[in-house]
Amino acid sequence: MTINPVAATATCPAWCTAEQGVFLGEEDHLHTGAPLPLTTAVTARLCVTIDPETGAADGPYVVVDSDEWTIEHTLNIGHAFLALAQLGQSLSASTGSHVL
Repeated sequence: MTINPVAATATCPAWCTAEQGVFLGEEDHLHTGAPLPLTTAVTARLCVTIDPETGAADGPYVVVDSDEWTIEHTLNIGHAFLALAQLGQSLSASTGSHVL
């Protein structure tokens, strides 16, 4: 990759943790958030590509391991996990067991 001496931070989202202005081309327009560990081997992070000249965005997406999820898909999975947790919580409350 070629180093770009001009920083391109005008389109950088507040959550972006990537160093901008380092590479030429599309690599320098990729904005990534901090990794969120889901398991010891799997992380998720928010990503978007923003064209600095037009402001056109590709994304945002959530990248989980090597999969790219839309925001809608991520929300659906999040709601499904919450529903599972609530079922588990109601079960533990009705049986008197405690789930950590």
